[in-house]
Order: sequence, then structure tokens, then C-alpha cells
Amino acid sequence: MGIRLANEMAVSSAERARHRGHIFGVAVHEFACGLPLDHQRKCDDEAVVTKSTVTGRIPALDGLRTVAIAMVVAYHVDNQVVPAGHWGVPLFFVLSGFVITSAICAEMDATGGLNLLGFYRKRFVRLVPAVFVVCLAMLVIGTAWSQVQPAIGFYANYARTEGVTLGRLTHTWFIAVIFHFYVLWPLVMKAIPANRRVHIIGGLAVIAIVWRAIAIEVMSPGWVYNASDTNAAALMVGCFLAVAKLPKLPLAEWSIPALLGLMLLPVFGNTGSMILWGGFLALGLSAVALEYAKTAPVWLENRILLAVAEVSFGVFLWHYVFVRSDIPLWSAAIFTVIATLVSWHLVERPITTFDANRRARSSAAGDELRSSATDALLKKLVFSVGALNIIVLIALAVVRVGGGGDLTASGLEGDAAVLDQPAPTSSILETRDEDSDDDVSGSDQPVEEPPLPAYPEPFEPTANEVQPEAKHLGALVTQIITTYEVDSSLDDVLATVPPVEPDFFDAMVVEVQAVHHPGMWSRGTVEYVQMGGHRDGRISMIVVIRQDLGREGSTAPERVETRTMEVRLAGSATKGWELETIASTGGSPVERPADLHPLAAAVVDHPRIDLPDTGAWDIYNGYINLQLLQVMLDIADRTPYAVVVLQTGHSYNVFGTNRVSNHSVGRAVDIYKLESELVIDSHEPSSSYFYVLSEWVVWRYDIKEFGSPWLFPDAVARTFTDEVHHDHLHIGVLPYPSSPEPPPTTTTSEPPPTTTTSEPPPTTTTSEPPPTTTTSEPPPTTTTTLVEE
Repeated sequence: MGIRLANEMAVSSAERARHRGHIFGVAVHEFACGLPLDHQRKCDDEAVVTKSTVTGRIPALDGLRTVAIAMVVAYHVDNQVVPAGHWGVPLFFVLSGFVITSAICAEMDATGGLNLLGFYRKRFVRLVPAVFVVCLAMLVIGTAWSQVQPAIGFYANYARTEGVTLGRLTHTWFIAVIFHFYVLWPLVMKAIPANRRVHIIGGLAVIAIVWRAIAIEVMSPGWVYNASDTNAAALMVGCFLAVAKLPKLPLAEWSIPALLGLMLLPVFGNTGSMILWGGFLALGLSAVALEYAKTAPVWLENRILLAVAEVSFGVFLWHYVFVRSDIPLWSAAIFTVIATLVSWHLVERPITTFDANRRARSSAAGDELRSSATDALLKKLVFSVGALNIIVLIALAVVRVGGGGDLTASGLEGDAAVLDQPAPTSSILETRDEDSDDDVSGSDQPVEEPPLPAYPEPFEPTANEVQPEAKHLGALVTQIITTYEVDSSLDDVLATVPPVEPDFFDAMVVEVQAVHHPGMWSRGTVEYVQMGGHRDGRISMIVVIRQDLGREGSTAPERVETRTMEVRLAGSATKGWELETIASTGGSPVERPADLHPLAAAVVDHPRIDLPDTGAWDIYNGYINLQLLQVMLDIADRTPYAVVVLQTGHSYNVFGTNRVSNHSVGRAVDIYKLESELVIDSHEPSSSYFYVLSEWVVWRYDIKEFGSPWLFPDAVARTFTDEVHHDHLHIGVLPYPSSPEPPPTTTTSEPPPTTTTSEPPPTTTTSEPPPTTTTSEPPPTTTTTLVEE
């Protein structure tokens, strides 16, 4: 009697849940579970809601999941054609939040509780084995452990925010977010009363959305894009849709075409803050698309869409590995299909089916046998995971023994997601064998080789850096061309540089030739890498590098040159950056004039101004406006600082436009460090030297423009902030013909003869920026990454 009453209550509770909209996800074949469609229904009916007669699978949600995976794959294949294909990610998150919450509510309403062990077990067997197989494959082909570890440990998203390059495992940041959601959300759901779900989950969704909006302004773009807390907005919207019964939304059928159409617009692509703010539009359209899919439109239940959805987890895991490899696209497509099917039939389906069968048999046998079956299954899972770990460790040992260790740990391996090819530095930054005993004299005693200078440590972006992968690649390229041996020819150096387009090659050779000194060894040490511009899938990196030059037989340099170089890359943070060209290597050395202007001499000789040699050469040539020199002296009176660039080494135009940069006419300076503090690490106004200095600068009468991590709306100067200016202060001065002495006659709108760039300035540009840029209103570029003048 009691058992029958309990079963009737369970069915009644489940029926009530259906009316509240909770039951939609009970038997949905979703991303996280991914069981065979027929077995999923059996599993959910028998194991999740016990003996309930409840069913309610919505195949259209599987079709919507295929739409999402197609958007992501298209984006990874070519983000120039599909600039906002990353909108498939919030669509995935909304779907996952909806399905998981629906399943949890259905189980809690039907049984009166939530089997946490069963929940975690199902997600474990669905996620972990497939991820382990991909990571194992990457280890076998030689991927460094430092790239695999975040993926296999499910913290790849936060590793990326710390500047860790993950190569062909970069996409596992998404799985890390999902994993964190699976761990935490069931615990939250158990604490929410059934009659308060709509209000509490709705409130959590609002908080998550507001936090993401705040984070866009106060956190780095990398954190906003990758972190679990900022991606909770899409997940929580999906959770809310699982418990709320919304009225029919007008024009909902146009939500999916809108997603597919708007993702082709460059404004929502890889550059500027719109990649983050546009995510709210994607989130809204994803929510409407989910509500539309719940009406079961026939076209989303197409067999092809459902078949792809069934193996979508494997498609997501494997496609990026091959797309980011140096193979033709058609080959990548074939290998992705093969790897996905192998993973599905040999790993994912057998493990999930085994788990489902065990749960079904345990349920059929009754409560007495359920515990023993669960224990047996857990033992098998523990054994399987242990075996996989042993395989991974063995493979790791083989890779390390065969490959000589973890190259990334030494910082010399190029990021596969950036270079998509073996590290170009291996031939010139390889450590010499100090125990080599080459006997060239024929005697029994080895010839003692002359001492060699040590190779410099590679530049590692700090945790707060914007675009760390691009900065890492820009630093590697400059070290490649400034690190070579006595007998290295120019061709030898060029052979180690990643390939560039033929149109850029000749100009790049001229630039590399300026830093190649036959008969001398050279060692390049990167001081800092600053962003110079970011627009339309291209990025400019301005690198300050110290070049030590010496003769054979000596470890001490004969002379040292500190140069400002500009390296241009193409691609994106998600697809990977590739070298476009080396636009400038900092010009040629210039003798100090005997009649150097007193202001110029004071700047060059000032002990509190860390000025690269390239900047000193600009001053010797008379390229720098006297008003700017005076500002630099005034700043030095307040604090020591380090300069990145004056004129040479900066793009002639504002990057990506036809506007002449104020750097090119000698009226701008970029500063990246005060004393020992970097701008990138000093964004808190209350504790930042930079903020105090900025407040003083923006109220000077002679300052035209000021770029920094902050805005000063009431300042005299025009101020702006964006992604590009998170790592430096840009100070531009007004031209003053009536200054104590007129600017040098060489300060013109034409670049200096020694500056060779891959983009000659258009003949229609002038040395003055457009009149609209000098108003007191905030500049229009505050919402993009392009404001440097």
C-alpha cells in the first residue's frame, strides 16, 4: 500500500512538473549526456525518474545543438568569413543550462531528491574519457605537457586568462566552463525550494548578466571571454528557461536565421569590445531560439541534424585539432570525421551505454541491488580512469625521453595555435651541448671550443596581458632575427622566420638586414611587448628588444643596441596568429650631433628616462617635436619611466586606417613602465602611480590626446581607453609654432628615410588628424581597439 501510494505520488509530481515546463529536458539527447537516442529514452525513463511513465523528448533541441556546433566549426575554419561564429558558444551554454536544469527538476519532483552520485557519474563518463583520448593523442604527437595539463585538468579557461598558450587544445576552455557548471549547479539546485525556483533562478540569471556587463569594463577581455563566472550568464539564462513558462514569443522563428546572418558581420568579430558586448545580442537570440525549438519545428528535427547532434561532442573535440594543423582544409575535414566516428564507436558510446545498462538493471532489480551495482560500476570507472592515467603517464614519459623534455617549460616552443607549425626558434635558440667532444685535430684530446654567450630567456606575457598569444609570437619573431651565431648568414636567419606573403617579403628582408651583423654573434632579449593596434583580424606588436653583439671567442658583448621593432600578425586569438610581416626593426644607428638642442640633450641624458636607442636616434635626427621633449622632461621630474616608442618602430598611420599617427610627426610618446611597475599591472586608480600621473597629464594645456586604461571625461585633453591602451600610456602633444624654438624642419608628415614599413602612407593623408577628433566629447574609438594616434 505504501509503495503504491509512493509511486502514485511520484507520477503525480512528475505530471505537475510537466505542466510547469520542467520535464522538457528529461529525455533530451543533450551535449553533456550524448547517449544513443533510443537508449537515452530508456535511460531517462527507467533510471532518472524511476518507474514514471513520463516522456517528453524534444528532438528539435538536438537540431539546435547542430546549428551551434556548425557555427563554432565555421568560425574556427575561417573567422574572416564568419567573424562572429563564436556565437555558437553562448547557444551551447543556453542549451546546456536548460537541459541540465530540466533533468534535475524532473528527478527532484519525481523522487523527492537528487542522486548527486548518479548525476556526477553520468557527467564523468560522458566528458572525461573522450577528453582523455584527445589529450593522449596530443601527447603522442609531441604536444607539451604544459598545454595538455590544463585541458585534462578541466581548468583550461583560467589557464588562458593567465596567458598560458594551449595550442590545438585551446578550445577545451569551453569544456572547462561546462565542467565547472556540472560540479556546482546540482548543489545549488538542491538548496532551492521547489516553489521558489522561478524567482531564485531568475534572480541568479539577472546577477550573472549584470556581472558580465560589469566585467567587460573592469576585467581583461581574456577573462570576460574565458572565465566560468562571466560565462555563467548564458548558462543561467538556460536554467531560467527550464523553470519558467514564458508566453509565445513573436517572431521567434526568425531567431536562428538572425543568429546565422548577424554572425557574418565583422562588427561582432575578433576585434574591439563588440566581441564582448555583442555576446549579449547572441545570448538574447539564443534564448529566443531555444524557446522556438521547444515548439518542435519540423526542420530542426531533420535526420541529418539529429545524426550530427549525436556525435557533436566528438566533432567539437577533434575538429580544432585538425583545423589548427598545417594540413589542407579538406584533409582536416576527413580526419575530423574519422576521429569523431572512432571516438564515438570505440570510446564514448560503449562507456555511456555500459553505464546506462548498469543503471537500468540496478533500477529493475530494486533498491536492494542498486547499491551493489553502483559500487561495481564505480569500481570499474575508477579502474578505467586509473588505466587511462597510466597510459597518459607512459606516453608522457616516451614523449619527454624522445623529445628531450617539455619545450614549453623552457619557453622555446611556438604555440601551435599561433604558429600552426613547429617552433621556428628551435634551430637558433637551441641550447648547445657543452659536453661535445668533436676532435677535429686527429689527436686524442678534444679541441677546446671558445666560450659562447648564453641564450636569452624568452619573453613571457604577464597574467594581466591582453592578447598574450599575439605578444608571445611577436616576441619570438624579434628574438629569432636578433639571435644568431658568428657564422650565420642573412639567409640562415631568414630561413628561421615563419613564412610571410610574397608582397611583404622584400621589405621584410630590408628590415632584418638592419639587425644582421656578419662576423658577429647576436643575442636578443625582449624588454617588453606593447600593442600598437588591432583591427580587422590584424594586430600590431611593438617590441622593445636589447641586442647584444659580440665577436667570436668572447662572451662579453662588444656593443649593445636597444631597438623598437614592429611585428604585424594576422589571424585571431581563437584561430591563432600568424606572422604577416616585420614592419620595422628600429632604423639605423645615428651619431649624436655636436649641436644637439638642449631639450633633446636633456631627454637623451636624463637618468630617469629609460629611452631605447631607437628613440634616441629619432631625437638625433630631429624628428621629435620640442613640445613633446619638454613634456617628457616634466614627467621625468615627477617619476622615472620607460619609453616604448617615439617615431621609428610605430606604424606610420593609425593602425588599420589612413590617418597619420602623431608618432609619425614626432608628437607622441608611449610609456609602459614607471619605476618597476608596468601599466598592464596597475589598473587600480587608488593604488596606481600611472593614474596619479595621468590625472596630472590630462590637465596640461599642451596635451592633445591621452590614451590609457582610464577615461577622464572632464579633462582638457581628449582621453580614450580600449584594448590597445591597457598596457601603456599614449601621450600626444599639440603643435605649438610659437614654442620657445620652432620644431625641427625634419618634423614633417613624411616618415624618416630609415623607416621602412610594409604599408606606404597614402598620398591624401596629412599630418593633422580629422577635425572631429579634437572635440571635447569622448572619442568614437572608445568602443573599439583603434584609437592610437
